[in-house]
Amino acid sequence: MKVLLLIVLVVIFVILVFNSRQSNFDSIPKIIHQTAPADESKWPHVWKTSQKTWKKHFPDFEYIMWTDEDLDSFIETEYPWFYDTYMSYDVNIKRIDAARYFILYHYGGMYADMDMSCKDNFWHEIPQNKVSIAENPWNWKPGVQNALMISPKEHPSWQKVWSELENHKNEENVLDATGPKLIDGVVKQYPNMFNILKRGDFIQTNSITQNPLIRLDDDEDVYVEHHASASWGSGPLNELYKSIKS
Repeated sequence: MKVLLLIVLVVIFVILVFNSRQSNFDSIPKIIHQTAPADESKWPHVWKTSQKTWKKHFPDFEYIMWTDEDLDSFIETEYPWFYDTYMSYDVNIKRIDAARYFILYHYGGMYADMDMSCKDNFWHEIPQNKVSIAENPWNWKPGVQNALMISPKEHPSWQKVWSELENHKNEENVLDATGPKLIDGVVKQYPNMFNILKRGDFIQTNSITQNPLIRLDDDEDVYVEHHASASWGSGPLNELYKSIKS
């Protein structure tokens, strides 16, 4: 009888702990995070226009702009155990990629790249207990991207991502080391933690003049448009993009 009572108490305890943990994810903080150089003269022209759309359609959200210096200070202060890896990256975009995962864990809210514009408020479409992440805009390539992500505060999925950052810290390719390929691997391992914002239904790449590598689909009724300014760094994809655009 004592053993049975003990089992019942353990089960009740586990249920209470689980419910308590789940309650932490019943709402996502109303915060918009974006990152850009402090020197606005370095911004592609589409950034300022796109930035205004998020403030327009989410007027009750706190807006936080993170400069490179802000990101460095944040990681050094709040996550010093990762700082050596963070500073060891050979290109700055890797630091920007990695920092956004820590920001969404630490604060929760919504992260959007600067070359994304918002056409309408979509908060009613976002599950409050999962990480929502945009599907890759490239029609010829499945998976997700890290350009639009929405997360509860302290969601455990980001700890999985942190582990992968350490596992791939020596990868030369940005996509593998810190970018979409790394995130896509975590999503495939833990699909129940994520909600996918579908290409064509939720998000669309719409500007062929900004990035001719991405095929322009028919104009669709979507919430977010990705202008794909391709400003994130060097590499084969960017070199091909620049040669086409020129």
